[in-house]
Amino acid sequence: MVKASLLKRILAFLIDYVVVVACIMVGMLIAFGGSMVITVLAAAIKMGFLAVLALPIMILGWAVAVICSVGYMLIKDGLFGGRSLGKKLLGMKVVTKEGKACDYKKSLFRNIVYVIPLMMFVELIMLFVDKDGERFGDKIAGTQVVE
Repeated sequence: MVKASLLKRILAFLIDYVVVVACIMVGMLIAFGGSMVITVLAAAIKMGFLAVLALPIMILGWAVAVICSVGYMLIKDGLFGGRSLGKKLLGMKVVTKEGKACDYKKSLFRNIVYVIPLMMFVELIMLFVDKDGERFGDKIAGTQVVE
C-alpha cells in the first residue's frame, strides 16, 4: 500500500468540506425558507397564530444543519469501505495499520479532533511536520491514508 500524497489528501478534504457546506445550506434553507413560507402563508390566510410554527421549523433546520454536517465530518471515513466522498473521488482509502478498511468507530476517533476549534489548522500542519505524514486523528485511531 502506497501512502497517499499530501496534495490528494488536501483536495479530498476540500471536497468533503463542500459536502459539509451543502449540509449546512440545506439546513438553513429549511430554517429560513420554511419559516418564511409559514409566516407569509399565515398572513395571507389571515391566521396569524400559525406563525408560531415558524420557530419549530427554524429549530428543525438548524438541527438538520448541525447533525448532518458534524455527523458527516465524524463518520465520513467509515463510508464506502474506508472512503469519504472526497477520498473515493480521488482514489484513496483510510485503512488501519493492519490494512483493514476504516470503520465508523475508527472514523469517529480519527475525526473527533475536528470538533475542537482551530484543530483543523493544527491537523494540516501535522501533515507537513510529522515524519510519517500522519495527523493527530490518524495517531489516535491507528489509521493511515493510502492510494
